[in-house]
Amino acid sequence: MILDDLADRYADSVPGCDLVCRYVAGIPMYRIRLVAHVVRKQEIPAIPLFVLRLINLGIDKEQELAGALGLEPEFVRAALGYLQLSQFVRLVPAVTPSRFAISELGKQALADTVLEPYVDRFEAQVDGFSGAISSVDSSVLQESSDLRKEGVWLLQAAPGKRPSLRALNDNIAMLAEAFKSRPVFKSTAEALVEILEIERCWLCYKTVNVLVFRERNGASLSLRVYQGYESLGEYDAVLTRREHDGGRVIPDNVLEPVAEYSPPSELVQNLQPVIEETQQRELRLKEAQSEREVLANQAGSSIGTGGQEAVTEKSRRIQELELKISELEKAKRSTKLIQDTEHRLLLRKALETAQRSVVVISPWVTNEATDKEVVGLIEKALERNVWIIIGYGMPPRPGEANRGDIDERVQAQFDRLHKRPSGQRLVVERLGNTHEKILICDELFCVVSSYNFLSYRGDRGFRRETGTYSEDPQIVNQARDVLRRFKSLPPVLS
Repeated sequence: MILDDLADRYADSVPGCDLVCRYVAGIPMYRIRLVAHVVRKQEIPAIPLFVLRLINLGIDKEQELAGALGLEPEFVRAALGYLQLSQFVRLVPAVTPSRFAISELGKQALADTVLEPYVDRFEAQVDGFSGAISSVDSSVLQESSDLRKEGVWLLQAAPGKRPSLRALNDNIAMLAEAFKSRPVFKSTAEALVEILEIERCWLCYKTVNVLVFRERNGASLSLRVYQGYESLGEYDAVLTRREHDGGRVIPDNVLEPVAEYSPPSELVQNLQPVIEETQQRELRLKEAQSEREVLANQAGSSIGTGGQEAVTEKSRRIQELELKISELEKAKRSTKLIQDTEHRLLLRKALETAQRSVVVISPWVTNEATDKEVVGLIEKALERNVWIIIGYGMPPRPGEANRGDIDERVQAQFDRLHKRPSGQRLVVERLGNTHEKILICDELFCVVSSYNFLSYRGDRGFRRETGTYSEDPQIVNQARDVLRRFKSLPPVLS
């Protein structure tokens, strides 16, 4: 069962806390059907389009147009009627024979910038906690009656999060993403302008797994939320704050005492503000990019947008967003979140490029992850006189003997390397209480993660390991404090 697996895997993941209970909860989600004002590029039929192009080139009489196109006059006459009705051309007054002139709207049409409005319907979902808007994911939304039968604890939505017309239009950029993702194929030239009506709104739920931790030296609780194996960090603080404020977040009679564990390092706790700021920055970057795309699609349109004044305001806002995106992307290059497969790549990068030292902290060391490739890279790094420093080892639980935290086959490879001339630079030490998952390459970069670098290859899709990569010297130096826990390092390194 996933919930039990999460409890076993992350029992020691919150510094200074014990896991005291776990349960399945339902996160409130509003599913909404909307009536929207949309614009799309106006498609001009083929014959009127060719006629319009010729008029723009100065061939402006009906007979000349028919001759140039090789068509019967009635076809050209019908095309001219369409163009006049669309206000793309106009008759030149008091001229015989009749001549036609292209209008400003016709020039816009040739430039492919004329938009036509229409009304469309689509569905979206609104998170009952955060208010975040996304396309409907029918695979995760369930009715309350079904979940109650399964004993799922249904949470109450946050006040003010029920969708309103004003709130939806204030978040039109997020809605535009849901609009583009709807299953019915539409033209990519469409742009969402305004929500006209909430046709229907009904409450559904998505199920999540919740782990509850309690401070060892106090009664304060901290909650961690997962969808399957994927951490949903955006809910952690929301549920924890609601619980502290007296809201009913944890089901009655589920808190159970658990055996105490040795307290883990405070490194992850110290870096938590950095991790949270990184998460918020990436969210702001996505929102800014989405808003810029929506405004860019609407740029040049005067239909339903307030004319030239609105166009100027959109241009100003696009410039502001470009500056904001540039600043956020610059910050992201220094410190960013990384996912499963990036961890293995960064481990290889560190072993291949380090000039002085590579530090790897991994509670478990397995033959699956510490394979021939990794051992070979370690050997080559040692030949470059690089120090390879590996710390491992979880504390035994009450009643358990010491765990086999390092695979015997890997230990045999390390013993082999120790016998080589450069082997004294390989330090493998059982720390005995290692909760961190850390990679440090010289003073250049570090990764602090939930990913076990030497026991997991990152190639199993059901795990959603995340980490924080940083080149910030202050963060790298803070991570290097773990070296003080090694007893076998020479003073120059520790």
